[in-house]
Amino acid sequence: MVLNKIEKYFKDENRILIISCVFLWIAVIRPRWYWYFLFNRVAIFIIMIYLFVKHYKSKERNEKQLWIYWIIAFVFNPIFSIHLTKGIWICLDIVGIISLITICYKTKKDV
Repeated sequence: MVLNKIEKYFKDENRILIISCVFLWIAVIRPRWYWYFLFNRVAIFIIMIYLFVKHYKSKERNEKQLWIYWIIAFVFNPIFSIHLTKGIWICLDIVGIISLITICYKTKKDV
């Protein structure tokens, strides 16, 4: 029921990608907020798993997008967390932002 409401609001996948980019960007500009770091891991993980499952079930499956969603979900996995320095996390956040913006641009261009 909750997922249906979320899916209705986020019919446009680009909204979800932009929100993910905003989450990652806040982590880049405010790396000292540990509570936000934990929130960010959970939020990005859930969003990427949702997008992975959505694309996996779709008829127009794009393997590159699936791999990007899966890798980002693995890196931000809060259950089996990867312990890295803040500098490396900032670099991973920037790579995630670039990847998601690229997907957002390509999906908008294809439509």
